[in-house]
Amino acid sequence: MTSLLDDVIMELAPTFPEMFSMFCSEHLESFRGAPRNTEGMEHRLEWHAAYESYLKMFESALEDFLRSRGATPMEFYEQAQKAQDASSEHKFFIDILLSCTEYERFYDMMVAECALQEHTARAEAAQSKHSGK
Repeated sequence: MTSLLDDVIMELAPTFPEMFSMFCSEHLESFRGAPRNTEGMEHRLEWHAAYESYLKMFESALEDFLRSRGATPMEFYEQAQKAQDASSEHKFFIDILLSCTEYERFYDMMVAECALQEHTARAEAAQSKHSGK
């Protein structure tokens, strides 16, 4: 019998990249031109609002998944805490899951995604120009 944590890792976690991608396409414009280094800088309110939406999206997905298994968030968090405290095969996943709940990590991911999309767009434009399209 698999644990609740196993179920989340095997069935829900693989959907996270697609969820993040969809979220980015909806919110990325507000992060265009945002600096990578924000030391001593005040963050814009819209960035924090996007972060709140991001958290809500992942929490809702997790809660819906747990509910479909007849489980509660508390049961999941207890298993996650045990895995975090022990030398568990799930420790890496738990570390990643927890890091996604930190604003600074979210901000860095959004800025990196902007840079990636801008780089991709420039490369595609150069390729198109080079091929004469």
